Amino acid sequence: MMPVIYLVLAAHALLLAPLKWWHQPTGWLMALLIAGGAVESLQSLTGQIGSSRRYKGLVQAVKQTSANITEVVCDMGKRWPGHQAGQFAQQIWVAGGIGITPFLAALEKRLINSKQKHPVITLHYCTAGVTGDPMVTRLRELMEQLPEISLHIHDSLQGQRLAVNQLQVHGSKVDVWFCGPQGLADAMRSGLKQQPISLRFHQESFEFR
Repeated sequence: MMPVIYLVLAAHALLLAPLKWWHQPTGWLMALLIAGGAVESLQSLTGQIGSSRRYKGLVQAVKQTSANITEVVCDMGKRWPGHQAGQFAQQIWVAGGIGITPFLAALEKRLINSKQKHPVITLHYCTAGVTGDPMVTRLRELMEQLPEISLHIHDSLQGQRLAVNQLQVHGSKVDVWFCGPQGLADAMRSGLKQQPISLRFHQESFEFR
C-alpha cells in the first residue's frame, strides 16, 4: 500500500501547491524528488523490483519439525544459481538463531550432491540455548554424514559469544555467508575488515523493511 499512498500524496502536493512555487529552486528540487518517487512507486506496483533475482520453485513437502518451526522443502529447478564458491576456497558460515535454516537446506543439498567438488566449510551456529533446540539436533545428525564440515555451536546462555577471532580464518581469501541478527552481522563485518584478508561478506536480509 505504501506506493499507492505515496502517489496520492504526490498528486495532492502537485495540485495544491501554487504555480509560482514550482518556478523557484525549492520547487525544482521537490519536483525532481516527487518524479523519482513516482517512478519507483510504479516499479513497485508493477512487480519490477527484484524481478531479476526471483526464481520459481515447487513445494515438495511441508512438515512440522517442532512446536514453533515449520519446514518447507522446495525444488528450485536447474536455473537456481545457488551459492558458488568461486575463487574463494574457504567458506565460513555464520548463523544466528532461526538464521540457520538456509544453511540446513545447503547442507542437505550437499548430501544429495555428495559426488561434486565442494569448498571447505566451517559452520558457526549461535543459539540461545542448546538444550531443546531442534536445530542443534538436526545439525548434529547432518554432521555425522558430512564429517568434512567443521561445526561450532555457541550457546549464549552459557556465555559463549561468537567473536571474529573464533572464525578460524585460513589463507588470504575467505568467503563469509551470514544469516542472523543485524547486531551480530555488524560485529562480524567490522572485525573481519580489520583482518589482512581478501573478504567477501554475503548477508541474508533478516529485518522487515
